[in-house]
Amino acid sequence: MMMTPHDESARDYDSQSRRYEWHGPEILFGLAFEFVSAGEKLLDMGIGTGLSAQPFCQAGLSVSGIDDSDEMLEVCRSKNIARELKNHDIRQTPLPYPNGEFDHVVACGVFHFIDKLDPLVSEASRLLKEGGTFVFTFEKHRVGADDGIPVRAGEVSKRIDDETGTEIFRHSEAYIKRLLGERGFAVLKTAEFVASVHPETGRKVHFRVVVTRKRSAAARDGQPEG
Repeated sequence: MMMTPHDESARDYDSQSRRYEWHGPEILFGLAFEFVSAGEKLLDMGIGTGLSAQPFCQAGLSVSGIDDSDEMLEVCRSKNIARELKNHDIRQTPLPYPNGEFDHVVACGVFHFIDKLDPLVSEASRLLKEGGTFVFTFEKHRVGADDGIPVRAGEVSKRIDDETGTEIFRHSEAYIKRLLGERGFAVLKTAEFVASVHPETGRKVHFRVVVTRKRSAAARDGQPEG
């Protein structure tokens, strides 16, 4: 099987995350905590080494994970936090799960690697039960950003990571809001945070975390819920 860029860094990923002060998993879990209960089923899109799934497992949720890196999944498997792990590129939809399979879907530190998020937001809606939560992070446009990278107009802009050569995508809040509305999600919480700090240059990258709920079919049709 072809190696992915994340295969090469899998063994060092957790230590690199600490070095770059990546606290996305803790922030995402903290905002989502009040909406989850032990025994519920959660899908982690792009589970990687399991950093974002681990606190949900510790809270008693049944975790499934999907990722396209064998090496990342091997590290995750060693932590015994997921009942099921699948190797699959999440950009290839539909994902290999039935409709309404999960109570919660999370995607932490994933969407900035993906240009168009429309298919994945649609998949989150398909895979969730009514009332389920979809929680994710994205790298956002920031006017006057302090990272030295220009912000381009439009819904999505791209930069190239200086160290890895990886394409990184920034999504506007208007784009995210539109997608969520079209797919029947109501926003419950949102917060901006410093996602990483370069240990040498001090350059900061800003993410936003969003907690949403899948609205009922009646509400999506314009009828009052309840």
